Amino acid sequence: MWLPLRLVLEFLGRSAAWLAVLAALGVMAALLVALAARWPRRDAWPRLVAGGIIGGLLGASLADRFGLPEPFTFEVWRRAVPLAWSAGGALLGGAAAALWQQRTRRHLPPTTPPEEPMDDFATLLEDPATSIAVVGAGDNPAKFGGRIYRDLKAKGFRVMAVNPRRETVDGDPCYRSVADLPEAPTIVDLVVPPPVTLQVLQQCLDRGLRRVWIQPGAEDEAVLAFLAANGFTYRAGDCIMVRARPLPTAG
Repeated sequence: MWLPLRLVLEFLGRSAAWLAVLAALGVMAALLVALAARWPRRDAWPRLVAGGIIGGLLGASLADRFGLPEPFTFEVWRRAVPLAWSAGGALLGGAAAALWQQRTRRHLPPTTPPEEPMDDFATLLEDPATSIAVVGAGDNPAKFGGRIYRDLKAKGFRVMAVNPRRETVDGDPCYRSVADLPEAPTIVDLVVPPPVTLQVLQQCLDRGLRRVWIQPGAEDEAVLAFLAANGFTYRAGDCIMVRARPLPTAG
């Protein structure tokens, strides 16, 4: 049997709680290394967690198998140091797993993100006739849905709130979906998680609304691919509050 696998199998006879601690240490090390390298995306987290668990248990089992260095074999150390030695092995194993995945990722063929279409958002954000539906609007000004709705409203834009969990936002009617809007907005601004963004984009497609603004955090690779595949005019990863200036009619 392959030696590392045999070592792990032997090591699995230990306390379940201690194994869980070692696995958690491996995952923590893997995630910290990945975050320090600034490379993980959402789709990489499951691989990092799995790699951290495997690397942590393997590192701890190797440390346990080969024992402690000679200076640590005195009786006074025999209880505490083996635990720290195994924990250190788990941390190193998890870090190694993350570094290996990063190395593998660098050798993958590069992917070209969908090109963002030329748009007319700058012109529209200067037009008093522009109306904006804010999907994810709310009454909490500490959250982006509430802040964006109030910011655009204060700047003189005609805004429509969309949120299935609210009846009103800032005293204005709130609609359950873009399909329920009384008129077609010029821009649909999305302030929701990526899975919800995909659902709303399908609703926009069904209603013929193809000019959308995807707030930072509302996009992922699936969202960008959907936008490109269905001919949307869009902005993604940019904040509409930064780009929009007060309209002349707002004083």
